Order: sequence, then structure tokens, then C-alpha cells
Amino acid sequence: MTGTLELARSGALLARLRSEAPLVQCITNGVAMNVAANVLLAAGASPAMVAAPEEAGEFAGYAGAVTINIGTLSSESVAGMEAAAAGAVRAGTPWVLDPVAHQATAYRRATIARLMALKPTIIRGNASETSRSPGGRGRRGAWTPGTTWPQRPGRPQPSPARPGRWLRSPGRLMSSPMAGSRSGSPGARR
Repeated sequence: MTGTLELARSGALLARLRSEAPLVQCITNGVAMNVAANVLLAAGASPAMVAAPEEAGEFAGYAGAVTINIGTLSSESVAGMEAAAAGAVRAGTPWVLDPVAHQATAYRRATIARLMALKPTIIRGNASETSRSPGGRGRRGAWTPGTTWPQRPGRPQPSPARPGRWLRSPGRLMSSPMAGSRSGSPGARR
């Protein structure tokens, strides 16, 4: 029965997303950029790959949601990420942080610490990324076989970003991914 309810809820959320076609600002790595844009388009959203530090913060104020993936870092991309996250916070725009390999290097740990200080709405990650709090040390990444959740595999884990926000294991939907949007809908803007 639970699977049927989750499927029905997923269908309703997808229908709402398609009816409102939110503008989603995506700052992601070059490998995933095309895939992210196409998935958002297929779901009914309108992706905008706006990452330049000079405009990312302002644009986050217009977007219905912001996603930040730290997969490929450079000084310029980090400045754009920080500007977008700060702009999202100022505007009350929900934003998602994907802490790809956040524990791998000192540069990544410092970057994720600054982004975490901006309190992402959702932290999205695979099991190995979410088994350590963002900014923690370790060398295991998404490619590591046999990585499990720290508590009960397959069960939601509390998000360190904000109480009440949850992470789920890969292949499952995140709960309340757009909670906090101003219209009560998935990142819609009026």
C-alpha cells in the first residue's frame, strides 16, 4: 500500500510541476549539465544554467528554485555558487545542494562549509556522500561499492541543513523538496 501511495503522490507532484513550469537555476558540473537540463525540461520545468558570479545571485531571486552541484570546482564556479545560494536565501527561494565528493580535498571541504553556512533547503546526495556530514573528512566517493547509510539503509535520514528536511537513499523521492516556496507549489513564481 505504501508504494501505491508514494506513486500516487509522485504523479500528483509531477502534474503540479508541469502545470506551473517553474524556472530552475542550475549550477552543475559540465558532465551533468546537459542531462540536468533535459531532465528538468522533460519534467516540465524551465532550466537556466546561470552560473556567472556577476549574475547568479540576482538570477536566484527570479528563479523558483536553485540547484547547486559541486562536482567540478573552480574559483569562478565557487563564486557563482556562493552568489546564487546567498541570492536564494535573500529572496526566500528554495535551494538544493549536491555535495559531490565534498570530503575529498581541503578545497572541497572549505567550499562546502561556506555553502552549508547559507543553510540549503535540501541536501541531495548518494549514500557515500550523506554518510558523512558535509565538510567531514574521508576519501570514499560515489564510485565506492558497498557504501551504506549510517543508520537504517533505505530509510530517510534527517538533513543537517534544516530540521524536517529529509534525505532518502538513491532511487527514492525526497520528501518536501520544494517546501518553503512562496506559493506553496514546487518553486512556482507569480
